[in-house]
Amino acid sequence: MARVTQKLIQGTGVSFLILATLYFGELLFNLDNPHFNDADAIELIVKSAMSFLLLGGALVAFSVFYPEAKKTTKVLGA
Repeated sequence: MARVTQKLIQGTGVSFLILATLYFGELLFNLDNPHFNDADAIELIVKSAMSFLLLGGALVAFSVFYPEAKKTTKVLGA
């Protein structure tokens, strides 16, 4: 059960990293669009992407550095 929990946390982290990449890609490829020239829109997209990037990185790091032999992951899986 702990192995399943570890893979689920890792998969969620990777999904957040992909979502952050998509947000940054959307911003970079649509800078010519007048809707993206607004400073508030750019700030919102960058802040959202950075939060997804940090959350995804934290989840992946948690799943890698706390293997199933650790007590923390066993408690989450139980």
